[in-house]
Amino acid sequence: MRIIGGDCRGIKLSAPLGLNTRPTLDRIRESLFNILGQYFNGGTVLDLFAGSGCNGLEFLSRGVDFSYFVDNSSQSYNVITSNIEKRRLKDKSKVLKMDYKKALESFLSETFSYIYMDPPFMKRDYYIDSINLIKENRLLKKDGLLIIEHKTDDTFELPEGFSEIKNKKYGNTSLSIWSFVNESNICG
Repeated sequence: MRIIGGDCRGIKLSAPLGLNTRPTLDRIRESLFNILGQYFNGGTVLDLFAGSGCNGLEFLSRGVDFSYFVDNSSQSYNVITSNIEKRRLKDKSKVLKMDYKKALESFLSETFSYIYMDPPFMKRDYYIDSINLIKENRLLKKDGLLIIEHKTDDTFELPEGFSEIKNKKYGNTSLSIWSFVNESNICG
């Protein structure tokens, strides 16, 4: 696994051992940034269910100003921290070892340009809870993007105040990209 674009292109990344994480494939990340092209312009990213941190690191390599990484696993926390330190990105990163719900509730004073979420495929409730908390806590800036990596068989209802940018399939994995377009539609 490696960073595929930007300043750190080609740099190898470590991944947690075992079957508990499913790092995003290089071809999916490359396709994502091809899709994001016109929407990509610095900002802050939240890599939720970060695993190896490859998605947040890819965003940093391509010019995002700051990345938060959230994962509940000690092994993931250690791998992400190591990947960040080896790439000298510590001043542009913060790693949080915590439950996703607590993390999303702790960001009440923060808004993000991008949120990349990649929960375990078999935990549909993690997806639904995360989407609801992101919406309720207004964690995206206006025109911010929510990027959801999920099983192709799963679909999610587009929340009020969001518009769909793209839904792209890659075999058993899909990316749904939604833009936060209308804050007045969001109930708080």
